[in-house]
Amino acid sequence: CEHEFKRAISYVNKYGFHCQCCDDGISYPNKFSYELLNQLKDIYELKNIQHEYSPNWVGRRRYDNYFEYNNKSYILEMDGGFHKNGIYTTSPYGLEERQNIDIEKDELARKHNIDVIRIDCEPSTFENIKTNIIKSKLSLLFDISIIDWDKCNLFAMHNIVKKVCDRFNENPNLTTNDLGKIFGLYATTIASYLKKGTTLGWCNYNPDYEARKFQALKFGHKIDIYDTDTDIHYKFNSIR
Repeated sequence: CEHEFKRAISYVNKYGFHCQCCDDGISYPNKFSYELLNQLKDIYELKNIQHEYSPNWVGRRRYDNYFEYNNKSYILEMDGGFHKNGIYTTSPYGLEERQNIDIEKDELARKHNIDVIRIDCEPSTFENIKTNIIKSKLSLLFDISIIDWDKCNLFAMHNIVKKVCDRFNENPNLTTNDLGKIFGLYATTIASYLKKGTTLGWCNYNPDYEARKFQALKFGHKIDIYDTDTDIHYKFNSIR
């Protein structure tokens, strides 16, 4: 992705190499914001952009993004389910506790003369995030109409979604369960990735057809077929 950042060799030795921008462990909203800031940087000359921003004064906590513009400092937080309902988190903290942490982080940032901009990213869909960015303070700072939203969406989904689509294209007989075992993900997650990939033209995934194929593979029988017109033998998966 051409993003450059510094890491101590000891850190890489202990935790491995993980890109701050395109690593598969980074959420869709955060990747979306990285490309958003990257586009704004080229036009408005944003300075000192940092992702996973964790200054000494915030302790072990961190902010999604930090940047400077017109001699002012800003933090951009992308608030997903973790901040609203906890559906997509394994955090040991309760919802109220997590929300209190956000309040404390905002107060700490203000004490250090940093404006905090929070984007509601729940649900974490393209249209919802785009709409809430347009309605946010970012649209007062910048001309948001110049943003290439499709590029933000493409960057946010490119890595793991593209890998899943490529593997599906290589072997269309693989089910979502099969792909889930390969990538260590739930079948439902694989299905959502393939649907997104289909909208981007990376694959051709038909949920109804795949469901029938799964049923045939699980419950059906291999039937030997002889096509008298073409003189070809092949096997066919029967329905249950």
